[in-house]
Amino acid sequence: MLVLQSTGSAGFIYFTEIYSLLVLLSYCAFTLPPANRISLVVPGINLPAWTLFQGALVLSAILLPLWLVFWRTDLIGFSKIKQNPVLIGFAKGTLANYAEIFCYRFANNFFGVLANIIILKALGISAPFPLLFAAVPVMVNIAYWPVSAGGFGGPQLAAYFLLKGYASEDAVMAYSLVWSSLFFITRSLTGIPFLRPIYKAAFPPQNKK
Repeated sequence: MLVLQSTGSAGFIYFTEIYSLLVLLSYCAFTLPPANRISLVVPGINLPAWTLFQGALVLSAILLPLWLVFWRTDLIGFSKIKQNPVLIGFAKGTLANYAEIFCYRFANNFFGVLANIIILKALGISAPFPLLFAAVPVMVNIAYWPVSAGGFGGPQLAAYFLLKGYASEDAVMAYSLVWSSLFFITRSLTGIPFLRPIYKAAFPPQNKK
């Protein structure tokens, strides 16, 4: 049960994280130059993938209030869903919790994007600002995917494809290695202060033989 509740709490945080990224990318969805947009047309429905991307962002903005109302309204037939331990974060999360996590993650992502753009510019990569603003969140967050090891691998691959035509392979590699190294170092340093309290909470003295 505790594992399911922990998963539910992580799901609540990740949901808010994804929404903060969508808000961040909404700037790019409507300002990115047409030449830098994905020109793929989705087969079957014959609609441009970029139009669907824009529509998904607008839809997410419309559905969020409904999502919040759903978890705060006693709807007949949905009580079992709300009592599911995997969804405990949404059932107990308040508007203040949403706002706190959203503001923290949005600020973290926003300043991370600006820092990465500064690094890119310093290395001579002169892609349009809206393109960099759109590409950096993808390159940064792919470090958390299982295709990366310690922040290495995924960002390099994403940077190679997203910045192709604006940067040489050497410049892309230099940027991705600089960022991945900073990612590894800063995450390690900021995590050190939490090791002791986490260890004490996981292994309290009374459990020691």
